[in-house]
Amino acid sequence: MYRWRVVAGNGRTLGQSIGHFPDEASAVADFRAVAQAALLLTATVVHTDAQRGWTWRIEDADGRVVVGSGRIYERHGSCHRAARRMLDSLTAPGRR
Repeated sequence: MYRWRVVAGNGRTLGQSIGHFPDEASAVADFRAVAQAALLLTATVVHTDAQRGWTWRIEDADGRVVVGSGRIYERHGSCHRAARRMLDSLTAPGRR
């Protein structure tokens, strides 16, 4: 099974695919589709009671979650900034 992820310069995972894919080509195709739709995506910060922290998710125009947080954040503000960085990375030149 394959997944895709976006890694920051410090080596931490910014975000990752929600689904698993049967092969590398399918994972790459999904990433390209998400990046192509980047300007239509929205990020939502969610409190996780069980984990006592914050995560984010990115949804497409239909409300389908397409990218998930790479980790749990202790602070709401840090989580929000991380989601923004992920969205920005999807629109960076060379991503699509």
